[in-house]
Amino acid sequence: MKGDGLEGAAALARAVRLNALSSDAGQNAHRRFAGEGPDLVRIPWTEVLVTRADGLAWEHGLRGCGAVQLASALVWQDAIGPDVVIATFDQVLMNRSGDRLQVWPAGARTRS
Repeated sequence: MKGDGLEGAAALARAVRLNALSSDAGQNAHRRFAGEGPDLVRIPWTEVLVTRADGLAWEHGLRGCGAVQLASALVWQDAIGPDVVIATFDQVLMNRSGDRLQVWPAGARTRS
């Protein structure tokens, strides 16, 4: 796993801290995620992506990394259709994504 796996590692570590995953399950998921790195789709960092993330950050009060994650998922959705799932434990990002994307973990969305 290179730098592009950083957000995945951070998300899994947070899931362990929140007791959403056991330590063993988190470590296993981290190893598996690292092994699947070559099979993951990478959304190119383009002016279109940055502009979309900028608008989402402003419109929804997202942090930079959340805005980029949501913008990337929406760009991917534009390319392949409606079956894009965004995975996050960030409640603000969950709440802002749910009207446009499927959110994982399901049912974790709250009102804000």
